[in-house]
Amino acid sequence: MNEIKNIENLSVEDIVEILKNPDNTSSLAELATKVKKINFGGGLKVSALLEFSNHCEETCYFCYYRDENFSLNRFRMTPEEIISAILNVSNKGIKDFIIESGQDSFYDTDMISYIVYTLKQTSDISITLSLGKRGFDEYKNWKYAGAEKYILPLDQTGKTLLEQPEENKNFEQRIRHLQYLKRLGYQTGSSIIVGLPEQTLSDLANDLILIGKLEINTLLINPFIPYPFTPYQNQKAGNVEFALKLLSLCRILFPKSTIPASPFLHFGSDVQTKAIEAGANTVYPYITPPPYLNKLKIAYPKDFRIGFDPVEYSYRLNTDIQ
Repeated sequence: MNEIKNIENLSVEDIVEILKNPDNTSSLAELATKVKKINFGGGLKVSALLEFSNHCEETCYFCYYRDENFSLNRFRMTPEEIISAILNVSNKGIKDFIIESGQDSFYDTDMISYIVYTLKQTSDISITLSLGKRGFDEYKNWKYAGAEKYILPLDQTGKTLLEQPEENKNFEQRIRHLQYLKRLGYQTGSSIIVGLPEQTLSDLANDLILIGKLEINTLLINPFIPYPFTPYQNQKAGNVEFALKLLSLCRILFPKSTIPASPFLHFGSDVQTKAIEAGANTVYPYITPPPYLNKLKIAYPKDFRIGFDPVEYSYRLNTDIQ
């Protein structure tokens, strides 16, 4: 297991062989833990996540926030509410923040620039934006305002989805956007969904090779969830144990990347511990305030991050993993 090569030297066939081997899961996790400790030590980083809007103009088949989900109780926070929520937490000691929404053009270039600039001028914090696929000029303005990182999911990389012309076009655009974000000086983040309908091991192997070529800094491994009111609501959920195995492989192949445990919380709190043991080095506690908090709980019914004080959360988790 110590002989795994760098991602640049692995073929699709090499990765498929690793993923389909039923006997290497524990050895992958052990090696991933060693790699994580070498690069990040024994602690666990906490980045507070503020989800400020669940409006989205996209229609991704798997996503609960898709534009065509008319059952969803939508909300938007004001710029002042966003700023206040982040400053309240930064005053408690958390200094890394992810500001996230669906692809919601209600928040235009100037509004996001105002939020980012105000926060950077008021507090010594790091800001990651996750606002969907936006305009190149918007990325540039937000970088000037002070944003350091941008997360843009690839997600729809399975063969079945990419055979649909519109989905393939969207996927190719996201690659170009991630490349442009890099050129602007952003650290970039993206994601892989494990267990999408008709997804193959070759699909996942190609995902990993692409992640390597794009030099992604933050990588989220998301087990597929068949959310209600989506075209995939009756499909089988992604295999969590296999997703954890993929996380371990990603830690080995991308040793310096930030890999959060947070997506696994949808499947219960014990899975988060397994994700940390598999190689995750970061968690994202929610800091979305009431009354918007209850609207998020619909999408994340098992997610105990919601409502947790992020400082207490940080201390408890770091104590547990020592």
